[in-house]
Amino acid sequence: MPNRSLDRCLFKGGSSTSPPPWETRRRIVTGLAAALFYLHDQLEAQIIHRDVKTSNVMLDSGFNARLGDFGLARWLEHSDDTEPPKKSYSIKGDRQFRATNTSGIGGTIGYLPPESLQRNRATTATAKTDVFGFGIVALEVASGRRAVDLSYPEEQLFLLDWVRSLSDDGAVLNAGDGRLPDNSYDLSEMQQLLHLGLLCTLNDPQSRPTMKWVMEVLSGSLIGQLPSLPSFKAQPLYITLSTKTVSANINTLIFNTTESGYSSIDHPVIDTPQEIPYAEIFAITDGFSKSRMVAEMDFGTGYRGLLRNMYCLSYILIQCITLDE
Repeated sequence: MPNRSLDRCLFKGGSSTSPPPWETRRRIVTGLAAALFYLHDQLEAQIIHRDVKTSNVMLDSGFNARLGDFGLARWLEHSDDTEPPKKSYSIKGDRQFRATNTSGIGGTIGYLPPESLQRNRATTATAKTDVFGFGIVALEVASGRRAVDLSYPEEQLFLLDWVRSLSDDGAVLNAGDGRLPDNSYDLSEMQQLLHLGLLCTLNDPQSRPTMKWVMEVLSGSLIGQLPSLPSFKAQPLYITLSTKTVSANINTLIFNTTESGYSSIDHPVIDTPQEIPYAEIFAITDGFSKSRMVAEMDFGTGYRGLLRNMYCLSYILIQCITLDE
């Protein structure tokens, strides 16, 4: 694609390159919504992409969005999102497709919905999984910020949690991309996109809209105001940061949840810096074996392991990061 990816367009243009203007951003978001609407509702078989993120949104010469990388995608029958997929179905002719098991974790941290990060609970990827990813992309486009950015203070590290806090304070427009020139966009359109992104990323999958409804909003065919947002103060953070920290002496991100025989934590905790030797990480992931793989993520693969210390056992997710030269 001539303009490569939305990720590069938004975040890797360099100081000498102007950020994409507002109309271009609106066109990209609308194109992505149309692609997901097509996959979810306009085919005889429903396709769940499972890895909607900026680096998978390709841009042609006119900055029109093209959704790419279907390596984690699954074919499903059309059904209510609460129903498990059936075993097989046919599509216009003699082709037979088997509905694939979608209960394994697949996707990228920052774009994965909360239900995919919960432990001790089997979850199945549905269209609402893609809706969550779309919501994160919408927030990135509006804010000009990555879903996860380690250069920000702890309370702003995860884009979703930061925008939610601004929404609770009645200051969601403060999340708008400061690189956009004043008066270069309609404030109501910026607010609408941020509001839409927050609706698409609600914790309860059933409360998230469908991509058909999203398309109606973006096309202007929906009359009236968007549904009100809940207060996020009483809701769990996307990922909870603890006061104690863990890091590793290799390029890894460690997402840590601790459990005992009596209780469990539904949402992962990042313990972030106890230094963990490479040899120990290698051992608890069985040498980064395929049996320990849990998800393909940006810049690398995620592996699970069980870390022992003097206080408890901790299930951790380790991401081996490939750095650009």
